[in-house]
Amino acid sequence: MAVFKPAEEMVPKSYSEGMGVNRLREVEPRNQRDLETISQLHMELLNFGPMARLGEAFIRELCYAAPLRDGVLRVALYEVEGRPAGFVAYTPRSITFHRTLLRNHWTSAVRVLMVSMLRDPRRLLRLPRAVRVVFSRRAEQDQSKDPLAEIVSLCVRPEYLTPEFVRGTGLRIGDELVSHAASHFARAGLRTATRSGCRTKAGAASRAGCI
Repeated sequence: MAVFKPAEEMVPKSYSEGMGVNRLREVEPRNQRDLETISQLHMELLNFGPMARLGEAFIRELCYAAPLRDGVLRVALYEVEGRPAGFVAYTPRSITFHRTLLRNHWTSAVRVLMVSMLRDPRRLLRLPRAVRVVFSRRAEQDQSKDPLAEIVSLCVRPEYLTPEFVRGTGLRIGDELVSHAASHFARAGLRTATRSGCRTKAGAASRAGCI
């Protein structure tokens, strides 16, 4: 399992010494370590979403791993000196993503939910709200059709958003993540991306999630 270091260890003590290797890369559907990193970041930074209330395993397996394998979701991870700093999840097929999120993987969803609820029975009380959110997303898109671009979730660890970090490194990680998704949409002929269904918290530019 991916292990995050304490926040004070994640940002270099002296930015003037250089930042080393930073990279923005796409997550492969079969890379379990990356999937664990993404789900942990989601639970840490986007825990206000309805799906997060169902547990990390549900987020990892149903909201990221399954749609990545199906080809309806892409995820890009930003690393600073080898440490996870943030990620963006995006899709050029928003309608298909939301309509098939549970329908195509309901057996896996039931299995993961049963394990999650055994570990924390309180999650049973959170299930109805998550189901309502899923169906409301499907209902609001009934008059739309693919291809439709959407940034599904976006988050950056707060230590990489401080003025000190930005001034010292010139890195605006949230902007780079959004630009990465926008570039993919542009290449596919989709000029605009929507986050209309996403909830934001602690800064819309750095933390947003629909799931």
